[in-house]
Amino acid sequence: MGAVSSGSLARQQAFAPRQLIKSMHRIWLHFLFIAGMVLAIDAECLAAERAALLVGNQSYASAPLQTPLNDVRALRLSLINAGFVVEVVEDTRQAAFYEQVDRFFTQHAAAKVHLFFYSGHGIALNGRNYLIPVEAKLDTPDALSQLFDLRHLVESLERTRANTRIVILDACRTNPFSRNPSASSGLSELIAPANTLVAFSTAPGTVADDGDTQNSPYTEALLSSLFAPGRKIEDAFKLVRRQVRLATKGSQIPWESTSLENDFVMVPELAFESGSPAKVKLKDGKNSAAQLSTGRGPDANTRKNRCASFLTKLSLGFPPLSEAEKAELAQCQ
Repeated sequence: MGAVSSGSLARQQAFAPRQLIKSMHRIWLHFLFIAGMVLAIDAECLAAERAALLVGNQSYASAPLQTPLNDVRALRLSLINAGFVVEVVEDTRQAAFYEQVDRFFTQHAAAKVHLFFYSGHGIALNGRNYLIPVEAKLDTPDALSQLFDLRHLVESLERTRANTRIVILDACRTNPFSRNPSASSGLSELIAPANTLVAFSTAPGTVADDGDTQNSPYTEALLSSLFAPGRKIEDAFKLVRRQVRLATKGSQIPWESTSLENDFVMVPELAFESGSPAKVKLKDGKNSAAQLSTGRGPDANTRKNRCASFLTKLSLGFPPLSEAEKAELAQCQ
């Protein structure tokens, strides 16, 4: 074997630092990837403090509706923006309906806020409320066995540790199922269990309009009133009631039963105190200083995602953080 030339040795010595730099670069990229995954998982866990299940039944064989699928899809986007983990079920059959509800409350048993929304046909039989799966046929002797018992949902909610429970039912549609001799028009009154708000698209014993636009009148009102920053949920439903009454010329008046003990807003309103951008308070009267530093609170998942974004930008060096972002980053520690 021949001796290594001085030129070859010089090239190897020059190449070694480049190899080291490339290796360090790969290690740094792997570190960023792992850190990003950890932050994403942490943010998802925080987001699960608010969980929502949306069910839209539209494609009935004998009485199809026009808006339920649009209703749940539109609400999904608004709820995600409000910090909810959202699951959507469309055109469900009875067995799957029960399975989805049971799985949802098992998976999100530790959530502090639960929301259930239903858009579709509903019926009251012998004074008890039922939601109607898409395959149900109520002109048969076993009609009851084909329905989803709303009491099952309420009992599932009561078994959770949530301190705020919200049930919204756009389910009192005029439909041929109500011709069953045991049925009454619309749904029956439902007393809200502890720390629960139950909202109906119309008053007990009356029927609601499916609407002739993309969404039902009730869902349109929810979308425009429920997600205003800082608005308490009871105040939001007052506005919903007024909007629906006007839109339907008085034929439909939404109704609620509530036993909530604490104030709740879908979207907290944040305001920076003058002269101190790092101090943030919630306009609903709750001090958020501890929430910002500990990652807790109704908007914790959004803050966690913003912290992850700031840290990634800082570590990569582009684009530079603004002064406002630096001040907010200081609260991520």
